[in-house]
Formats: sequence, structure tokens, C-alpha cells
Amino acid sequence: MKKYLVILMVLALASIPCVAAQTASPRISPMWPVMVESSYTFEVWAQNADVHNVRVLFVITEECLNGMSDGTVVTVNGETITKAVFAGNGIKSGDVPPSAGAPYQASSLKDHLDEGLAVPLGSDDPIYWALSPIVFPLLTGTHEDLEVELDSSSPRMLVYLMGNLENDPGMILDTRTPPTNPGFMVPEVAIGSIMAVAAMFTALSLYAYKRKQKI
Repeated sequence: MKKYLVILMVLALASIPCVAAQTASPRISPMWPVMVESSYTFEVWAQNADVHNVRVLFVITEECLNGMSDGTVVTVNGETITKAVFAGNGIKSGDVPPSAGAPYQASSLKDHLDEGLAVPLGSDDPIYWALSPIVFPLLTGTHEDLEVELDSSSPRMLVYLMGNLENDPGMILDTRTPPTNPGFMVPEVAIGSIMAVAAMFTALSLYAYKRKQKI
């Protein structure tokens, strides 16, 4: 029997830019909840200008980590990431990745990861991250495919893009996908369940409302 995952794209709030206006940044789509079979192919592109040496940042919960088997657990455009990489990058607070020029904040990532959970992630709850090798040496305004596969019995993973504004071979990572619209893999939901679909849209509506209240 095929295993299905729900892939969510958290609504982007136009009033919360990730970097200065008109700065090049990588983007990812779709923007609405869809039910798909893992693996799933996202569409990605660069907005405002080209982005160089684009990598994929994956962020997971501890439950997702515990649901992974040893060995390869994430595949992205043919590149593989093992459970050990995630396990070695646990963090409770601070910058993610720590050395990035434009990092995400662990607290914000937790806020996205715990959407829909009965018990929100707290300050003492760790999250785990992994950064892929370069998957797009140059990302332009042309839409490209990004195929992601996750192997976990408790899937809950954010998918972001990070890259360089200039063609520098180092991991400068000074531009990124806006924090409000990652790809989002969450646990399996029965196909055809109207209540489940309604719940997903309700969660997104509440999420958007909460974000607006914080502005």
C-alpha cells in the first residue's frame, strides 16, 4: 500500500519580507495544502534576481527524528541525507544554520513546526536540521523541479531554500526562502476525509490570523 503525506505550504504574508525589498530570494510552491504520495516535486525559482549555489534546509521535530531508520532518510534531487546528520544538529534556540549569513531563528521554526500539534513545542524542545549539498548552482526566474522524499514513521519537516546573492563557492547563505512559506510535510491523513481537509484549512486560517495579529 502506498504511503501518502500531506504537503502544506504555509501562507506567505506579504507584509513580512525575509530580506530587504527587491533582494533576490529563492521561492518554493505550492502555496496551499495538497495530499500527495511521497516523494513530492515542488516548484522552485528565484525572485527579483538570480540566486547562486542553492541548498535545501530541512528542519524536523524530535518525533520525526525518532521515526527515522538508520541510513538515508531524506532524498532531494538525487542527493541524500542520513539520520546521523540530523541527529548531530539538534538545537533548542539560536540561529539555524548557526554560520549562515541570513539564518532562521529556532523559535520561529518551532512556531511553524508545531502548527496543528496538541502540545506546542516549547523552549526546551529540540529541533533538528540538515543542509543539503548544492542542488542548483544557479537558480533563476525559471521554475525548476525540487523532488523531496522523507522516510519517517512520524513525518513533520520544514523545507526551505538557502543560497548566495553572489557567485561565491563558500556557504555564505545570505538569502533564503521567506520564513512564512516553507514546504511542510506532516503525518499521513486518510484520503477522502472531508473532516481532515477542513481541519487543515482551518489551521491555516488560524495561522494567518495569528501572524497578522503579531504585525
